[in-house]
Amino acid sequence: MTNERTPDNTGKELPREGDVAYFIKLHLDTVRREGPAEKPDESMYSVRGKSRPMFVVRCDTVDGRHLFQVFPLRRSGSRETVRIGCLIDPNRQSFVETRPLWLPANMAGSITKRCDRIAFNSIVSILNRVALGR
Repeated sequence: MTNERTPDNTGKELPREGDVAYFIKLHLDTVRREGPAEKPDESMYSVRGKSRPMFVVRCDTVDGRHLFQVFPLRRSGSRETVRIGCLIDPNRQSFVETRPLWLPANMAGSITKRCDRIAFNSIVSILNRVALGR
């Protein structure tokens, strides 16, 4: 886990590994073409999305852009989630989706919680076991 919070070009504090932060989760089934863009070989699209809490596992910079590997959090379980118990909120069971997303900094919102190293490592261990089919 890194200890440094790097502000983006707007001065907004960015999430770091181990944070629970809100990110925009896009609903790709709502994508609609809106028309041409400024460049002739591009088009404009609109897509709906909602702000959802996500667990930040990795932060990276690619071509000067901040990217975050995140796992969406849920309050209830499903086939696409694994229970992580009370590692994030000691008063409530949490579930994490098992498929990671890579999201850019402009989709990041507020940071709600900083997990300690033990909780972070426990959640990552659970996700690794699920990925390996154990």
